[in-house]
Amino acid sequence: MRKYFHLLNDAQNISFDIINSMDDIKYIKQNLKQALLKSYYTNVYAQILPLEKLRSVLSLITIILYIILFSMLCYVIASIKVLWNQDHSTELFIYIVTAICISLIIKSIKELYKSKIKKFYPQIVKAIGLKYGTDMFATGKAHVIFQTKLFPDANQSQEDDIFFGEYKNVGFTIAETKIIDNGNAHLSNSEQSSPKLLFKGIIITLEANKKIKSTTLIKPKNTFSFIEKLPIGLVILSMALLGFFTMQDSIVYMVQTHNFIEDLSRFFFGFVFFGSFGYWFYDWMLGKELAHNKDLQKIKLEDVNFSKYYQAYSYDQVEGRYLLTSAFIDRFMLLSKVFHTKNLRCSFVNNNLVIAIALKKDQFEICGLHTSLKNPKHINKFVNQIVAILLIADYLKLYEKTGL
Repeated sequence: MRKYFHLLNDAQNISFDIINSMDDIKYIKQNLKQALLKSYYTNVYAQILPLEKLRSVLSLITIILYIILFSMLCYVIASIKVLWNQDHSTELFIYIVTAICISLIIKSIKELYKSKIKKFYPQIVKAIGLKYGTDMFATGKAHVIFQTKLFPDANQSQEDDIFFGEYKNVGFTIAETKIIDNGNAHLSNSEQSSPKLLFKGIIITLEANKKIKSTTLIKPKNTFSFIEKLPIGLVILSMALLGFFTMQDSIVYMVQTHNFIEDLSRFFFGFVFFGSFGYWFYDWMLGKELAHNKDLQKIKLEDVNFSKYYQAYSYDQVEGRYLLTSAFIDRFMLLSKVFHTKNLRCSFVNNNLVIAIALKKDQFEICGLHTSLKNPKHINKFVNQIVAILLIADYLKLYEKTGL
């Protein structure tokens, strides 16, 4: 990346005190963006442009398929309105089957175009000093995600597009990731519960270049795993209470009727229900939460905008405040702005900074099926996302230089 950042020497030499201001962050951001765009248009643009003809054809096909699907829907609705008393099950069945087929075809077309573009990804990110892959283990950071305490129930991750490299001697990875609770994977197949998706979005891992003894977290204020689990938790709790009251009734009947054999069987049935569902409720709803939050202390920060949406925690107040400086918070909030989401969380752990950005749609798309390759919309968005992450790396490098 040094090859493409020789124009940024003035930005790299800005002192830590000056760089705390948002004006200087904007200055460095603009220089980084110009350097990355220059690299893209110089090294990649001419090679990727021939795909424009293919994109136009595929885009036209999908539009025609959407029109067919919409026309069929209008026809079915009109038929039902005009011939209300007749059986329309055949028309509905044909429409549903056709809709499924068309949807699969459109999905296949999008995947085909995406695969064509992905062939250029290694060259594109190489132009800005990064590498591209699909295996998180190649980056050496696969284990870090599970040490962050951001996802207490997580035991599996699935990565798609992965960008990794180094900027100002700060190693980092950027991966589109799914975090999964694999349903007690250590149990036999018959005992396992179904996997649950805990997170979908982008995981960014950066080397903090600093000894971090404790763990410091930032989480959105409106995200609580306990509340997310509550609906199913109430069902589990109800089953546990059913077992408890069955035990209670059997004891009362044993005292009143002295029919120990029948009532003892009811007591045993209630005990099994109460014990199994009660333990399940505690372990799933409370146990992991309590273990995760044990000794975790809130950190009150002065940034009003940050405190409106996020809450900081640490197992060590002194180290937590030392890590969460105003310069870091500014960059953290910039990520929120660039990715258009408030659902961000991060963790300083084991000399790494891990940032999780929850997103539903795929990110880091350099072009869209219905947007011309000549339109800079997608590449500008791609560059803005990379720059926002590089600013975090820039901060961590300055952090190391000042010896804070």
